[in-house]
Amino acid sequence: MKRFVLLLLSACQADLPDIPPERFACTVRLRRSQLQCPQSHWCKDERCSPRLGCTEPLATEPACPDGVSRCEPELNGEVAAMSCEPGLYTLTSTTPIDPERCTCPEPFLCVAFAEGPTRDREAYPLFVLPPGDAPVSLPSGSFGISGERTELRVCSRACSSELDCPAEHTCRAAAVIQSGLVDNPVSTRHTIGVCYPNRLMTVTASSAAQPDQSFCADIGDCGPFLGRPVGVCQAQTILIPDHPTVPAGPAWGTRTAVIQRCVQQTGGLIPPGRGCTRTDLCETGICFEFNCAILCNPEEIEPCTGNRACFPATVERQAPGGQAPQPDLIHICRNR
Repeated sequence: MKRFVLLLLSACQADLPDIPPERFACTVRLRRSQLQCPQSHWCKDERCSPRLGCTEPLATEPACPDGVSRCEPELNGEVAAMSCEPGLYTLTSTTPIDPERCTCPEPFLCVAFAEGPTRDREAYPLFVLPPGDAPVSLPSGSFGISGERTELRVCSRACSSELDCPAEHTCRAAAVIQSGLVDNPVSTRHTIGVCYPNRLMTVTASSAAQPDQSFCADIGDCGPFLGRPVGVCQAQTILIPDHPTVPAGPAWGTRTAVIQRCVQQTGGLIPPGRGCTRTDLCETGICFEFNCAILCNPEEIEPCTGNRACFPATVERQAPGGQAPQPDLIHICRNR
């Protein structure tokens, strides 16, 4: 008898096989307290699908096929998610048509930049504001928000990876301020990804509209008069953290991006156009195909000098911490 009981206990403790969430069917016609998919997934077409993964079936990387579909948000009272939908973007990002009402052209989202107790600008405390006809503001006192830098409101794309974002933009976590979602005590799925500009274009020389104070477009941006390290402007692979106060959790995963930053280093570096083996050996830009290349924004009037033009290039970025390399779409100055 004792042996029989032990056999029963051992049977109860057997390890169950891990089954991917995509293998489970689901339905959206349930009460809010009955969410069938894990927080990293949502119910799309009666299947649990990756919530922040704009990925077509059988795709090897999270992104919508370039020139075929775009990464679109799905926002309702239970979930903030994204998926690939037909259509193309014609803009990268822009200022709101009506900044007070945060009015954006379809299908862009209005993203607000919050002030809060954190000084960690790596976190970029971004929030997606709901569209409407009335003036809208961030809920001060909630989600660690103490105020807003209204001059940093931007109409942005949704994204699931750097491949969904244009040049000079990074896929960052943004929490959705939507009454049905915020007031839902069960759902914790508030956060999506948005393509936020690395360096906001302004009509003044003020650096007040630069959330990332260490960002640089070229070596001329690095100097004490701008409050940045004196040195060179190099491309770096950085980790993009989850939202600091309303995290996406396991749905965010490990995100990285290639961003140029001022580095305190002088002498012995390779100028643009010369041979290289590593990016940290270049005076500015990135080491691409064994040459130091300058990063550029194709939307600028003259992003490159001489007989060079701004062309797209796909690179493999090595994430910090030994993570597997990830693809990234950048733009560099190359000969015509």
